[in-house]
Amino acid sequence: MDDGPAVPDTIATYYKVVATLGRGSFGHVVKAVDTRTGVRVAIKLEEKHAEYPQLLYEARILEQLGHNRGIPELYWYNSFQSWNVLVMPLLGISLEADRLASGGTLPIVKLIDIAQQGLDRLRTLHEKGWAYRDIKPENFVWHRSHGKTILYLIDFGLCKRMIYPGTSFHITNRSGKTLTGTPRYASLHAHSGIEQSRRDDVESFVYMLIYLAKGALPWQRLPPSKTPGSENNFAKIAACKNSINLDVLCEGLPPGCKKTLQYARALEFEDMPDYTYMDRLWK
Repeated sequence: MDDGPAVPDTIATYYKVVATLGRGSFGHVVKAVDTRTGVRVAIKLEEKHAEYPQLLYEARILEQLGHNRGIPELYWYNSFQSWNVLVMPLLGISLEADRLASGGTLPIVKLIDIAQQGLDRLRTLHEKGWAYRDIKPENFVWHRSHGKTILYLIDFGLCKRMIYPGTSFHITNRSGKTLTGTPRYASLHAHSGIEQSRRDDVESFVYMLIYLAKGALPWQRLPPSKTPGSENNFAKIAACKNSINLDVLCEGLPPGCKKTLQYARALEFEDMPDYTYMDRLWK
């Protein structure tokens, strides 16, 4: 198996690599130190000739969003040797790591904090005309700064623009789409092959909150489909989401959980979610 080019010990003269944080089909994520300042950074590396390059796309999104609370700043993007390189702040643990470290579930008081901060991160993205389309606990991370613990949204490679640049025109609703994101948290519309929009991010976000509070979602306990193929398992997940009683799904959780989910499911394709309303639901 070809592992591709080796990650250099020093990137772009100044960034000394000290540890590997992750690796996947996209490339590598490493921890490095900026030798000019001593600041620790996270660096994403993607092979220049990757079949489906996405770092430049993510860098452009971060350029638009990076000066907002809870959105990583883009320190540097360029190519270096065999790699496309994106440098950003080194942040803390993900919500999934936090859940596991907490014994498998997160307390309600922390869940409310995640709900309020996470919805504000989605507001930032949605007001800029983007849908995130990849809600999952691994893509929200904590970071301690100036005495406050801030929830950050990371990994923007699956974002899609909803509003055409320089206009107020929304993209067209389409059907027959393949599912983008993680089926566990996918919206009902996404399961049905309908183009995702901002409403779907909110629905997926609530499923993530329920997962964090309970340690599992009901559709994770479904037996595998007798007919091989991921599509059949996805269909079983969708059927469970569609039929489950929301009082049962949200049992023991703050009222904002059920109310936010009901609100998200009632939104139309082009709607901008009302974040002032949803924020009140979690007070």
